[in-house]
Amino acid sequence: MLLRPLRIFSLLFMIFYLVANVGYSGNELFIVPFENYSGDPNVFEKVKMLVVSELNNKSVLVYNDTFTFRVLEDVGIREKGMVYKKHLDELYSRYGIRYVLTGSILKYDVGKNPKFSLHLRLIDAFNKTVLWANYAGNTGEDNEGFFGLKKIRDIDTLVGKVVPKVLSDFSMERAGDGKRKRIAVVIFENLAESPLIGKEASYMILSSLSKLKKEFDVVEIGVVRELMVKLWLLPNGAIDYEQISAFRDKLGVDYILIGSVEDFKEDIYSDFSYVLLSVRVIDSVKKKILFVGDRYLNSYSKEGVLEFGRLRSSDLVLYNAIKDLVGEIERRIK
Repeated sequence: MLLRPLRIFSLLFMIFYLVANVGYSGNELFIVPFENYSGDPNVFEKVKMLVVSELNNKSVLVYNDTFTFRVLEDVGIREKGMVYKKHLDELYSRYGIRYVLTGSILKYDVGKNPKFSLHLRLIDAFNKTVLWANYAGNTGEDNEGFFGLKKIRDIDTLVGKVVPKVLSDFSMERAGDGKRKRIAVVIFENLAESPLIGKEASYMILSSLSKLKKEFDVVEIGVVRELMVKLWLLPNGAIDYEQISAFRDKLGVDYILIGSVEDFKEDIYSDFSYVLLSVRVIDSVKKKILFVGDRYLNSYSKEGVLEFGRLRSSDLVLYNAIKDLVGEIERRIK
């Protein structure tokens, strides 16, 4: 008697699932809500609308909100900007969702000199790696010309310029020749006063690594964090032999990148910032360090004539320091 109601329930669920997915091919993007450090809960929806519009302009389809909300609730995805392995497994096996887009609104400051920065990444739910990632950020003064011309004073205008920049090189295709190495980025240690700078650095180095198309398959940072919790691995810039072995066994990684934000300073009154980073790359098989590097950068490090090239946003200072380090990693690790 019990089997009949169960069969009816299963049939109804499948009908509901099929109806909800009418018109979908399996190549659409599933959006997991972004981390939002703006302090305004409405900012995510505003940014998401622009992201979806820009993706549609690139002929990329996105699952509708009704379907997305139901799946988020059913799978139990509650943390914003990060997706764990167990959730990616369910999205792929139960719903046939392969492509997941998430990210972080790192800065959204309204004022005389508005500031906005955004990190986005595309996750392959099947192999748990990042197919694409990018970061972009601007202040109103970054667009300033001679005599203050072209300076942006409205945050909505600034957001409308940054979102297309983030998605300018968006791609759902996996590049490479099959000989790529798999790398995990451990969330950075934060020794600075800014409470979020370690996580920001982790996202930014993930974005830079994902652009080295011939080098690395970067494991989704949510999957890495899930394993860190199980191993009691704190983001303190250190990892022991047993934890290295666990990363190798559980995630199948060839390399592990760990790092620290040694120092970071942002002066909101003068738009002057500086950062000091250190990074190590470890071979998970031989358990040896392949690369050690550090980088100091400030707002004026890349400045040219008449302040052109000056990095007015602290996020841009951090991102440029990380790109310099990733360039060194690419040259040193083959």
